[in-house]
Amino acid sequence: MPPNPTREGDVYRWRGRLLYRFHATYRDERLFDPRADPYETRDLAPERGGEVARMRAAFLARLRLRSLDEVPRSMEEWLRLADGLGYLSGGGADR
Repeated sequence: MPPNPTREGDVYRWRGRLLYRFHATYRDERLFDPRADPYETRDLAPERGGEVARMRAAFLARLRLRSLDEVPRSMEEWLRLADGLGYLSGGGADR
């Protein structure tokens, strides 16, 4: 399983062989190949829907959410989720 998702402003990043990005404010998904496109200029999502679906599923599973609608939009919501998963307090779900 790829490492934990990271949050950079409103963008959640989930790295495997490809880089999945979900923008929490605009609810926008993108997919990049960091080796071939290190500056993330070519979005592969439109042509690689299967990869997007697999990475979305892994991302949501790691956060223990059912849909992208449940992904936190604000920092306060993100901190509550992270705390509930045990990333901040050491409790919560198993890592």
